[in-house]
Amino acid sequence: LVLASGGRGTGLVLASGTSFSAPLVTGAVALIRQRCPACSAFAMKCILVNTVERGILYNNEGDGVLAPISLTGSGVVNLERALSTDIWAYSADDMQPTISLGVINVVQDTTLTRTIRLVNILGETQEWSAQAIHRDPADANALRISFS
Repeated sequence: LVLASGGRGTGLVLASGTSFSAPLVTGAVALIRQRCPACSAFAMKCILVNTVERGILYNNEGDGVLAPISLTGSGVVNLERALSTDIWAYSADDMQPTISLGVINVVQDTTLTRTIRLVNILGETQEWSAQAIHRDPADANALRISFS
C-alpha cells in the first residue's frame, strides 16, 4: 500500500500486511453495503473478489513481469470497479467466490465443467458473455474468466 506519511502531511510511505489492509477492506465493504443494502456478506465478498486488480507486477519498474498468484493472493481491491459492477459471480459447485479447476494432470483430451452463477444486483434483464483469457501469455496453464 502507498499511504500518506504522518507528520507534516507531505510525502508517501510504503506499507504492507493485514494491519494496513484490514481497515481498507472493511471500508470498501461498508461502501458496497451502502450501494447494495440487500447484499449478504457472501455477496459482498464475491463483489470484492470478482473485481480485484489481478495484474500485479513483481515490482514497479515497469518490466511487465506478473507476480504469481501464490505471492499476490486474490489481488488488490479495486473499489471503483466494485462500486460500479452490477453483477457478482460465484462457483455454484462449491459456493466459493473464486472458480478453480485445481491442479489437473491431463494426458488426453479432457472436458472440465464448472457452474458459474451470476447474480444481478439491479434485478434487470441483461445479457453477458464469458471469455477465458490467459492471465499471462507465458503461462498457458493460468486462465481467468472475464464477463462483458
